[in-house]
Amino acid sequence: MNTKSRFVEALNFRHFYQHYTFDPVDDLARNKQIKDYVMVSVVFRVDTVDTSAS
Repeated sequence: MNTKSRFVEALNFRHFYQHYTFDPVDDLARNKQIKDYVMVSVVFRVDTVDTSAS
């Protein structure tokens, strides 16, 4: 059977949530930052199957 898959994005939005991130500076150091939001993406994988080729 011939199977194809693709991704369909249903939602993409910004969720406001205050949190800390730690960005690397070098091997031993990190910079602490306050972020105000997180990007959220809801994605579906759609598989289609060609059943005509027997």
